[in-house]
Amino acid sequence: MKIIYFFAFLFSWGLKVHAQKFILLDKRMVTQPKFSNTITLQDKIHNLIPIEKKYLPELVKSLEEISELLKKNNLGKPKKYEFGCDRLIGDVVHLQGGDRLDYVLTATCNNINIEMHLSDAQLENKNNLFFINTWIKYIKNNIKY
Repeated sequence: MKIIYFFAFLFSWGLKVHAQKFILLDKRMVTQPKFSNTITLQDKIHNLIPIEKKYLPELVKSLEEISELLKKNNLGKPKKYEFGCDRLIGDVVHLQGGDRLDYVLTATCNNINIEMHLSDAQLENKNNLFFINTWIKYIKNNIKY
């Protein structure tokens, strides 16, 4: 009977280890992404933004679409992306020097709200393109999905 309890314990422990729901990405792209089951205020303080693991491919696809818009410099009407507890909302800002794209990634997970500017209208589109492409590389180089 003890053997059954032992194997049941090992099986349940193994499920908990592999069931991480979130990927915590470093906003500064300095540290490796972390995996977690919960989001805490400490994550916000340490400049980590959560993405639900199952929606990571959708995030990368949306970033690639934004990158293409910036490359072509044909901003059009920005799309709104939603995946799990994350939203990516954009706007075109009309300035004297030309139109600029502004996108903010907002994660509202476990009642904690974390935001990150991925494309800032205060910067030129070519600088935002560089940042978004760097962000895509950070994700692809550090996470296998």
